[in-house]
Amino acid sequence: MSGTDSLTKRLLPVTSLQALVIFWLSFAASVGNTKGLEGAPHIRLVTFDDPPHILVEPNRTHGLSVTIIERLFELAGLTFDLQVMPPKRTVIYTTQQKDVCVFPIERNQEREALFSWIGPILVTRSGLYTVANTRLAKEIQTLQDAKPYVIGSHLGSGTGEYLESLGFTVDFIPQNVSNIYKLDNQRIELWETDQLTAEYASQLAEVELSTSHLDFFTNLRAIACNPAIPKVVIEKMRSVLYEMHQTGEIERLQKSFNATP
Repeated sequence: MSGTDSLTKRLLPVTSLQALVIFWLSFAASVGNTKGLEGAPHIRLVTFDDPPHILVEPNRTHGLSVTIIERLFELAGLTFDLQVMPPKRTVIYTTQQKDVCVFPIERNQEREALFSWIGPILVTRSGLYTVANTRLAKEIQTLQDAKPYVIGSHLGSGTGEYLESLGFTVDFIPQNVSNIYKLDNQRIELWETDQLTAEYASQLAEVELSTSHLDFFTNLRAIACNPAIPKVVIEKMRSVLYEMHQTGEIERLQKSFNATP
């Protein structure tokens, strides 16, 4: 297992996590080209439905991750178009097409050498949720307490795969937000997800959730680009992303984002 992969698979104190992000971004900025780009290629971005990070509507694709990407490309002076695909297809497609990047995906050992990486664009923490005011809402105090129960997750979730590797019973479905309906109908007993997704789903389904049990898994979401995209373009995006983190713009975008369904 790579160093990056192992770090994403354990609980990190906030200070350690911040130090890790700053280290990666500082390194990216040190090699980044902060000057304007001439003749930069038009980038084709692919993504997948993942409310509220990626919200796909008939005439519009938006969400927190899209907001961050739009600002990043604007500051970098780059142009792009956006296409939505099934999650697994996005990764395969990006390996096959020279002018394509996929976001927001997690770095892991299997993917690391396939792409040029720009990130993290978001750092999220996954916890365990259940319906409010139930027995489990008070019973789960440690991760081991969740071992006897079925945990809802979604295809491609690094958190779900991590729990499964530890012997937990994990039920994977294509659309993460749909887990709240399974939770409400007692088809699963716990749901692993991040706070923003939990809040969005709770409002959407009008189901009150417990506060997160055990924010136990750190996800570093990034842009992954086909290696054929010029290095100077990758370095430019890394440099701009570093500045967005340093100036607090990423944090401001997160705080101002309205995830109301």
